[in-house]
Amino acid sequence: MSPDGKTAYVLGNATGGNPELIPIATATNTPGKPVGVGQGVGALAITPDGQTIYLADYRPVGVIPHATATNTPGKLIRFGGFIHAIAVVPIILGAAPVLPRPPRAPGPPSTPRP
Repeated sequence: MSPDGKTAYVLGNATGGNPELIPIATATNTPGKPVGVGQGVGALAITPDGQTIYLADYRPVGVIPHATATNTPGKLIRFGGFIHAIAVVPIILGAAPVLPRPPRAPGPPSTPRP
């Protein structure tokens, strides 16, 4: 979903073949022109400013940046391994990072009360 709520983006196969990114105008529920976005795209994430959608492609493995203003995919950013998911998290300046808590050390055994 775009930050302004005007456009939803879905991965689909409107014309058959490889995956496509399909913009949908939320005011009218009208799909826009589908754009081919790779061979094995299975997940997407949109940046907080709504300017770029990152598409996780597992064939070949990498991420495809997609410009929302022009509805055009960019060049595949390749890397090794396998993509399980993708997320874009906004950075809030001045905020303390949230880190996972370390596991608790076992305490002394409890003593039953009389």
